[in-house]
Amino acid sequence: SRRFELLPYAVSNYHNAPATPGDPFFDGSATNGRIGLDLSYGLGASFTLDATINPDFGQVEADPAVINLSAFETFLGERRPFFVEDARIFDFTLSGKNNQLFYSRRVGRAPHGRAPYEAEHSQVPENATILGAAKLSGRTAKGLSVGVLGAVTGDEFGQGVFGDGSEKEFLVEPRSEVGVLSLAQDFGDGASQVRGLVSGLRRALPSDKSYNWLASSAFNGGLRLDHRWRDGKYGMFAYVTGSHVRGAEEAITRIQKASNHYFQRPDVTRASLDETATTISGLAWRLNLEKREGEHWTGSVWSSQITNGFEINELGFYPTGERLDAGARINYKEIVPGRLFRGYSFGGWTYHNWSHEALDDFWSSGSWRDARVRGAFTANANGQFLNYWNLRTSGTYTPRAMSRSATRGGPMMVRPGSTKWSVNLSSDRRKAVSFGSHFEM
Repeated sequence: SRRFELLPYAVSNYHNAPATPGDPFFDGSATNGRIGLDLSYGLGASFTLDATINPDFGQVEADPAVINLSAFETFLGERRPFFVEDARIFDFTLSGKNNQLFYSRRVGRAPHGRAPYEAEHSQVPENATILGAAKLSGRTAKGLSVGVLGAVTGDEFGQGVFGDGSEKEFLVEPRSEVGVLSLAQDFGDGASQVRGLVSGLRRALPSDKSYNWLASSAFNGGLRLDHRWRDGKYGMFAYVTGSHVRGAEEAITRIQKASNHYFQRPDVTRASLDETATTISGLAWRLNLEKREGEHWTGSVWSSQITNGFEINELGFYPTGERLDAGARINYKEIVPGRLFRGYSFGGWTYHNWSHEALDDFWSSGSWRDARVRGAFTANANGQFLNYWNLRTSGTYTPRAMSRSATRGGPMMVRPGSTKWSVNLSSDRRKAVSFGSHFEM
């Protein structure tokens, strides 16, 4: 028999809090209700079709409170069951912490719009309502993982009371449609994988052009390769991704001026603010080669690039901007006891990010120095003595760099370099009493 689950729901919420004097939308308590339906249907032994109408996310744990004073968006993890289940099928991780080609929190996101300035009191929904969503996921006997997701959010309205006493609705988020397709093929008993992902967004912007500052459509796509050989001792990770966003002139200008682009900076030489553009496109790629295992030596080298027009934030998450990136890591370990140590290891790594202005004079070291936006040189060593005492030391040199975001659209600003060094000595932790000392400068 086929797997089938149908779960209708009805939920009522009651909220009590101190009232705001004069606010007609909240007198200290509020009650609301909603109904919906969740469906799960097994398609054979390997695939599942999940669908939801007006999904119930009321039992989902609330996001943590965050005070963000930066110009960049805060990443919030996915908690909604419909998107958490089988989420790995849609995973396409990019360089940097939390960066993703598809970020499911974009579906049913907080509304872009706000109450009109003239409204004396207003009430705006916290999230756009997902009218319906469906997801097909599974894996074939030959190792092909398939994920297809579609979702529709409706026009979202707020309410406001104006100075003349009238109460009116106002649009805070236009209707949108989202589609995602992910395919991943395993090879060599799972040692290697090729993955592809494409996603698209279409917004039904109102005809009065009041929301022409939002993109009308966006498309992201990527291809990724994970490959290991020699019993996993060596590995290669590579991807190439692209983005394309369409919209009215004011929407594309808004993207160009956003904190992950700042095309209006006076010292930009590899991009320019085009207030007549109606599209923006870009590419990003990365190549990583790694020696993962070895008797003594391990290490890796990598390089990547994000072009000026790369913009995936309508459907993905990438708050930082264009860059050139390169780095390397090397480590040595010894686990056979010797005359002084039971075991020890040492190593170092370095990474550097540059803006594309470095290419203005490719062969000039000064050009690369002046275009560095981030980087470091780090070395460390660890050892355990024959008496089980432990010694650790590390040092980091951070060279001078330039900040593109400190002036929030103004010229780049110098960030001075720094040096940090530390030593840590600890006694035998197997004993009932142990101690340690730490020195840092």
